[in-house]
Amino acid sequence: MPREEFERRLDELIGQIKGSATALDQERIYVPGEKEYARAAMHARKGIPLARNVRETLVRIGEECGAPPLLTLPAAAGTTKG
Repeated sequence: MPREEFERRLDELIGQIKGSATALDQERIYVPGEKEYARAAMHARKGIPLARNVRETLVRIGEECGAPPLLTLPAAAGTTKG
């Protein structure tokens, strides 16, 4: 099957899936990998959130190794951007 036909058919299938009725408690339908792709894109823009204890451990290890701190912690949040 030519690539163009495959892509057209795949787009059609995704459209059919997304056009289906959602479960009662859901706003939309996701195809496999869609949530993960969205999360990876968000992390690329905003950084990967870290729990405060993980951040503190990484900062301590960095200090012990003589590395300058690269992460900042927002004042009231328990996560940081990397």
